[in-house]
Amino acid sequence: MVIQWETAVTYYCSIESHLSRAFVFMKKYYRNLVSITSPEGIEVDEGSLWELKDNHLLVLVDEDQYVSCPFDAALFVEAEL
Repeated sequence: MVIQWETAVTYYCSIESHLSRAFVFMKKYYRNLVSITSPEGIEVDEGSLWELKDNHLLVLVDEDQYVSCPFDAALFVEAEL
């Protein structure tokens, strides 16, 4: 079987594009193992749900207020949803 170069490149780029879009939409969630005080001065109870943003910032999943915290693997565990 002979595949033309243009066809192979187009196919590869199509797969790469779909994979990169899939990884962009994969969100990671974590729960804090201990109660913490955010940089905004808000106390957050142990076990609260956080979303990871930009691989270094966690944002509390809360529609009423914005609470953030730097990611620290010693204080958070990946959540199972």
